[in-house]
Formats: sequence, structure tokens, C-alpha cells
Amino acid sequence: MPSSITICQVPDEVRDELSSRAALSGCSVEDYIRAELIALSQRPSAALWKARIRARKSAIESATVPCVPVSVCEPRQDVG
Repeated sequence: MPSSITICQVPDEVRDELSSRAALSGCSVEDYIRAELIALSQRPSAALWKARIRARKSAIESATVPCVPVSVCEPRQDVG
């Protein structure tokens, strides 16, 4: 069952901006904020996003095979 959330002490400028955005979207402030909250909940937080990037970077770095410069390689004996 859906829950209700009450947010207190919202600055007037924020309320006015949300009201304007809702009107431009053709919906009520309640519907607009609900849609924004749903969208927000489906994205990772900044902290989770950073943690995922660090984990990927660590996995890539540990799986990377170091490159050997061509000039260090022995010439092939069967060329010729």
C-alpha cells in the first residue's frame, strides 16, 4: 500500500519552482513530486555510483596484462 510523506519547512522558492514545473508538465504538484521521487529512487546515490566505479576500475586494473614494448621483444627466428 502506498505511503504518505510529509515534508516540513520547504522554502517558498522551492515550492514555487516545483509548482511551476508541475504546471508546465500539466500535472498537480503532488503528481509531479511523486514522479520525481520515483525517478530519484531508481537511480543510484552519488556514493553508490562512486563505489561501483571504483570497483570496476579496480577489477579492470587487476585483470590488465602489462604490455611489453615491441623494442624489448626478441626478433622471431623463423622470419625470412
